[in-house]
Amino acid sequence: MLKSLTHKLLIVVANTAQLPLLAQFEHEVRKSSFNLQLIWVYAGYPDEADFNRHLEQLQLRKPDEFLKVHKETSAIKMARMIQELNTVLTRWQPELVIAPGHATATVAAAITARQLRIPFAHLESGLRSFEPDETDENNRQMADTLADHLWVSEPSGEVNLTKENKSYGKLLYAGNTRIDTLVAFRETIAQAKVLHRLKLEPGQFAVLSLTASRSIDLEALLPVLNKVVRHLPIVCLMDAGLRQQLIKKGIPGRLVLPDRLHWWTTDDFLNSQKLLSTCKLVMTNRSDHQESSTYWRTACLTLRPITDRPVTVRRGTNTLVGLNLNLVENNLQAILNGKYKRGSMPKMWDGKATRRLLRSLAAPELGASSTLNLMSRSDTTAVLRSVATLRVEH
Repeated sequence: MLKSLTHKLLIVVANTAQLPLLAQFEHEVRKSSFNLQLIWVYAGYPDEADFNRHLEQLQLRKPDEFLKVHKETSAIKMARMIQELNTVLTRWQPELVIAPGHATATVAAAITARQLRIPFAHLESGLRSFEPDETDENNRQMADTLADHLWVSEPSGEVNLTKENKSYGKLLYAGNTRIDTLVAFRETIAQAKVLHRLKLEPGQFAVLSLTASRSIDLEALLPVLNKVVRHLPIVCLMDAGLRQQLIKKGIPGRLVLPDRLHWWTTDDFLNSQKLLSTCKLVMTNRSDHQESSTYWRTACLTLRPITDRPVTVRRGTNTLVGLNLNLVENNLQAILNGKYKRGSMPKMWDGKATRRLLRSLAAPELGASSTLNLMSRSDTTAVLRSVATLRVEH
């Protein structure tokens, strides 16, 4: 795979939420015996208030390039990103372009790399929510179609790509790079002071973790919160824009115990993970926090009827409840009574995924049929069945 004396890997980061996925590439390259040069390209909005805080907390240097893209419609943003990336890739001449997830920048990177005949690796490949009209789903499909390397973060990704007849020879399941960052910063996260600042005790509160990128019916959410807040204080973990939406809807004032509601921003990685790792319960519509909850062995109720991370349900601590009050009540009681499932760690969520991926580039014979892929045929069959049936009944 890698040919020249100095091997240039260019990573495209769409937003700060993707930084934990990619942080260990920087740290592994520093330790690597290979002669690697890592080029960071940031495609988010450079005026994000939390950007420098994320870099500091994750011990990352500033990106080598910032794309000059502003808040515009998806089609115009995509076109401008392709134009900007064409200039960046032509200037740096990398041997591989890497981008994670389902962002517009991910697809733009895949298209630009293909046009310039530069290999493209899609991190978190094969994840599917099976919502055909969802932009995120379409972006994942396009990135996977254009990718030269399909880097899978959980078993369902391999199953989905195989069903879609993607090239098996370019698929690699090496683990979850987000978990690598949690492992690397576990001790630092444990020392975070957010519980002291909110005057909370470990295991004595719930977290409501929401992202505005996935719509949620706030009116239907209110009864769910009222069920939980009778038993546990709730920390709302979200950005300022979503907080204002809840306030505008009058959600805080309509709680039966409004003084038990606390707020914290997602712009703080270490303290956010401290909350997720020490709470009694996570309620979320965020896929990354479903993964974090499984790693921390924290009970997680996903406020959506489906998930693109089914391993967090099948093996982890996640349960799909949507906004179904009966499901919320039943699982809440199991959590409070100590009868909720403990879950287990998915294969290769061990903090070494990034290292495996980098080694696979130096040893291209380590493909999907190599020892890096530990899914047995029975594992694949079980995942296929679970993916097909993993949906909340209403």
